[in-house]
Amino acid sequence: MTKIILKTIKELNDWRFTNQKKISFVPSMGNLHHGHKALIREAKKSKDNLVILSIFINPLQFNDKEDLRNYPRTINKDIDLAFAAGADAIFIPCVDEIFPKNEKKIKYIKASEDLSRTLCGIARKGHFDGVCTVVYRLINIVKPEVIFLGEKDWQQLLIIKEMVAKYNIKVVIKSIDTQRDIDRIPFSSR
Repeated sequence: MTKIILKTIKELNDWRFTNQKKISFVPSMGNLHHGHKALIREAKKSKDNLVILSIFINPLQFNDKEDLRNYPRTINKDIDLAFAAGADAIFIPCVDEIFPKNEKKIKYIKASEDLSRTLCGIARKGHFDGVCTVVYRLINIVKPEVIFLGEKDWQQLLIIKEMVAKYNIKVVIKSIDTQRDIDRIPFSSR
């Protein structure tokens, strides 16, 4: 199968219609590392499914505009790593594709208050609302059977699991262990 880069929802829908297979999905914000590679490889173990990775830097999860501007963008390296790890397709939409202006149908999700008011949530007000909103949106666009997430972001993983249960989203969440460098520090996009 040809490796493909999809930039629009229409291209993604056409690709999915053409292939008629179940989808395993790895969402990311890019600047991929060994943790993402492990997620893709785990997703690839299901031989019947196609593996799609998204690269989308979600503006809703940044409180600080400077932080958003400074987020690492390594798209060519990311594409090489994703395809080398086994991704069948990469979805790289622009902000207007995910959050079109004047779109009334976008559902903005509030993260669980109980789960988001501690740990990272203390210093990052609204961050997990942004995470939930984009993950909800991406799941509805990609329509995967399985979504793969890393346990490095444990709080985020719990919040996404709670959101999937709350909204009765028909997707299986599989998580993998935190991937660590030889010094035992977790791989991170920053």
